[in-house]
Parts: sequence; C-alpha cells; structure tokens
Amino acid sequence: MKLITNWQYHHAFFFIGLLFGLKLVFVNPPWHANDEDRHFFNAYNLANGHIGPQVYKGRVGFLLPKNLASDVFNFQMIRLNDTSKLPPSIIDQFTEKELAPENLYFHESPNCTLQPFPYIPAAISMKLGGIMQDSPVWLGWWGRIGTLLAYLCVCFLAIKRAPQFKGLLTIIALSPMALYQGGSITYDSLGLAFLFLFFANLMSFYFQEEKITLYHIIILFAIAFMQRLSKDGYFLLFFSTLFLPIRQFEKKSYFWIGFGLMMIAAFLPSFLWNTYIQSLHLPSEKPLQNDFVFDMKKNFAFQFHNPLHGIYLIALNIFKQGRMWIIGSVGRFGFSYTKLPSWFVVLQYITMAAAVLTETFIKPLQRWFRFGMITLSIFTSLAILFVFFLNNSPIGSDYLYGLQGRYFTPLLPFLIGCCFYIPQPITRKFSANHIKIGISLYTIVTLWYTVYFLQESFYHAS
Repeated sequence: MKLITNWQYHHAFFFIGLLFGLKLVFVNPPWHANDEDRHFFNAYNLANGHIGPQVYKGRVGFLLPKNLASDVFNFQMIRLNDTSKLPPSIIDQFTEKELAPENLYFHESPNCTLQPFPYIPAAISMKLGGIMQDSPVWLGWWGRIGTLLAYLCVCFLAIKRAPQFKGLLTIIALSPMALYQGGSITYDSLGLAFLFLFFANLMSFYFQEEKITLYHIIILFAIAFMQRLSKDGYFLLFFSTLFLPIRQFEKKSYFWIGFGLMMIAAFLPSFLWNTYIQSLHLPSEKPLQNDFVFDMKKNFAFQFHNPLHGIYLIALNIFKQGRMWIIGSVGRFGFSYTKLPSWFVVLQYITMAAAVLTETFIKPLQRWFRFGMITLSIFTSLAILFVFFLNNSPIGSDYLYGLQGRYFTPLLPFLIGCCFYIPQPITRKFSANHIKIGISLYTIVTLWYTVYFLQESFYHAS
C-alpha cells in the first residue's frame, strides 16, 4: 500500500513509456514513420561528425553507405494493408546484413538543411549502439532508442514539475501518437517533449506561492529555446507568459524581460541556423516533388488576389479533413494510412477531459489566463493550417496537402487543460490515488492495444 501511495505520475510515466516505447521501436517497420528516412539521414550524418549537409558535384545532401541507403529505400513507402503485409522473417534477414561504410553513395536529400539539435540523441545512440550491432536496420533501431530515451527524460521532468494537470500530461505523453513519435527518429519527438515541459513550468509559475524570479524566467527561456531548436511552428505559445498575473512577478520589469526573452527564443534559433546555412552557399535542395510548383511567396500572391476565396478553401479543408486530423492527433501510423478505430479516439479524448474534470486545484485558474492559452492555441492551429496551405500545397491548389493530426498533439495540454477546467472536481468519490492508479492502468491497456493493433496491421505470420 505504501508503494502505491509513493508511486507518482512521473514514475508511472517513465516505466510505462519505456516498456511500450521499446515495443513500438521494434513493432514499427524500419524507417516506416512519417518522413523517417529523411530524419534518419540527418541523424546518421550528424553521428558521423557533419553538422550540416554535404555538397557533391553541385548537389546537396548526404554521403551514405550504399547498402544503408538501399535498405532505407526498400522499406520506405511500403503501404501495408490486409493484402500486403511483412513477414517478420524479412526483418531478420535485413538485421543480419553488415554495414559497408567503404562503399559510398551520394543521396540528394530534401530537408538536409534542418537544424541538427533534435537529432543529437539519435546520433549518440547510433554511434554507441553501432559498436555492438551496426547493420543498417540496427542503426535505425539504435536511433529510435536514443530518441525515445530523450523523449522519456524530458517528459518525465515535465510531469514531475507540473503542479497540476499531471494526469492529463501523462495521458497525452503516453498517447499512441505521442509515444509512437517519441520512439521514431524525428524532430517531432523533442518538439513535443519540450512543449510539454514548457506547459508544466508555465503552470508551475502560475500556481506557486513564491514570486516569479529572473531565474524562473531564464529557465522558461531555455526550454522555449530548445523547443524552437527542435521544431518550428509553435512559438506563439511562448507568449502565454503574457497572461501570467503581473503581480506574480518579483519585479514588474521581469514580466517584460520574460516577454523579450520569449521573442528571442521564438526567432533567434532559426535566424542563427539560416545564417549559417546561407554562409555555406549551398546549391538548391532537391524538391520534394517535380510535377508541382511549391513557392510560399507566389502562392500567397496568388491567394491574395481573392483572399475570401482562400479563407473559404481553408474552411472547406477543415470541414473535409478535420475528422482525420482529430484521429491523427491520437493515432495514425505508417505514412498516416493506418488509423486507430474512431471509438478508441473518442475514448482517448473523454479520458483526457475526465482527468481534468476530476482534478482538485490548489487555487483557481483565472479566466484571463485560460482565455490567453486557448486563444494562442487556436491561433497556432490556424497558423499551421495557413503555412501548409501556402507552403506545402501546390500553387493554386484547392486541397491542403501534407497536414496531419500529429501536428496538433503538442497543443492538447493547453487546449484540454484550459477548456475543461472547473474550480471544483465533478466528483469526490475517487481519491487522488485512485485516479492516479486508474490513469496508469488506462495507459497500459491503450498502449497494449496499440502494439497489438500495429502487429496485426503490419505483419503476418511467416
């Protein structure tokens, strides 16, 4: 009984996340997460001492062992379904291959100029793990394991640090989509984790009795800075510090210093990296597609001629694709073609809401603060929509391409926490320990089902 009482949310998160995260590392076919081939090449390039891309005969990309590149291409873009599945024996055959680092091939890769920061855990794990097993498939698995451990450590700190919403953070961080990304080689892993840590510290500063000091602000700045080094797209949430009560700060000037530091965190990482990339005078990167024209400025100019029509198209895409984005924020796997059942997604959202509705808060969450968090989350969502419509969709297209529900997963703590907050819990029938045990068991059951679901979706018996 004492063990259960002392068992905290962050302990449960790490144990459950490690157990099922490792299962997802190996049940997910090699390089089968969204864009994992490109992220893997970035991580492998970093593991071999190259901070940026390489140039060869006027082309920009990576110099890779030929058999490593061929193995990645063999597994990439395999659409698995009821009539097309992988026998586990194929994976075993590939793991027995040895890496041939002397036989090199230059791969002209899109996204080769991404910031290297989010690939550091994968690169370190590849380098260390490669001493024991260095086949191409095993290097991919080592990279996933390194990314997973980094994700678990940052989320562990977030859940431990959060004074409230621990149950909500645990459910979201252990949701199938979040943990699936956490166990894949992608910048989404640390992007997610640091945004969760930012949310936890923001809530800590709101609920703490002592004043917010300059030290607290610098900590929040460092988290925001690392999140921005990991992934673009969420910097508007940094300005949720503006909705903290100004009386909560030790000095009024610290409130404005915090705003200034959030501005720096929002824009400095990309500016520094882009300046470095420009200084290399690289050739143009290989486009993702050659049969369409992608150009954000030209697309914006095209849509600007009739902005109301552009807004109408955005609304139409929300109506047509919104359901898939909601499902995708919880679980769409492979190349977003394998989705969890709708009942599972509904259950996940109900459980997240219930975690907030049954929580006892140490002090009220002011309307102004909640309004600010919800507003910034909505504007972030709209910004993501517009960027994908203008930058990732062909010029003049009516259809919004490339946007997936997983891009909205980082917003869930901000939205659900503030939308479902009530001053008093809806019931006092369950103690905090009962709720903690219930959430832990719920995540175990849902992740067990997810692993089973992926095994059934991707593999058949040899």
